[in-house]
Amino acid sequence: MSHPRLTDVWGARDPIDAWNKANASWVGAEATGDVLVVRYEDVIADIGRELDRFTRASPTRRRQPNPRRYRVARGPRMEDGRARGS
Repeated sequence: MSHPRLTDVWGARDPIDAWNKANASWVGAEATGDVLVVRYEDVIADIGRELDRFTRASPTRRRQPNPRRYRVARGPRMEDGRARGS
């Protein structure tokens, strides 16, 4: 176990069991309205929807109504704008 006290607190038998119990506690806390669980997979699938969920759950407002699309560039750019190695 990464933390021996997890065995005492959650009764976890192994790291996988501890992970499952931790996730279950977060999801259960979300039902109370005090916690917002944001899954990486959901952000990748639809960032706009997840930003809307965050905005509804927190006292913030979005400056941009729609998420912007950014091109991913790796490494320094050449003079003509292309990424090196492309």
